[in-house]
Amino acid sequence: MVDCFVEDPRFQRSGDRWLPQSPFPAQTEREELTLGKGLPVYRAVFQRI
Repeated sequence: MVDCFVEDPRFQRSGDRWLPQSPFPAQTEREELTLGKGLPVYRAVFQRI
């Protein structure tokens, strides 16, 4: 999914690394389930330009 945003000139990624923590105060259900299984969650922030 991140590749779609990287290739789209309307978006710019903030930083070039995965975010270690969610930028939001609450986790999504998907994050909770993934972390509960001991799997990594990959997060990136994009800005529309």
